Amino acid sequence: KAELLANTQTIRQLKDSLEVERTCRTEADQEVINLSKEIEDLSTSLFSEANNMVVDARRETESIDKKNTILVNEIKEKD
Repeated sequence: KAELLANTQTIRQLKDSLEVERTCRTEADQEVINLSKEIEDLSTSLFSEANNMVVDARRETESIDKKNTILVNEIKEKD
């Protein structure tokens, strides 16, 4: 009978440990989901910002090229 009681207590302890581990696993899985979403959001934001920077650089280059063409034409007219 003592052995049965000891086994019952061991089983109860193991069930409790299993429940704790399941809870930890669930929390860890949720954290992975949250971090993956955060990484995806940051990546999207980063690429969007990079694209905006490229567009701005192209506009600036285009503007400089136009000004350069105007100045070259003015110099040619003076000569």
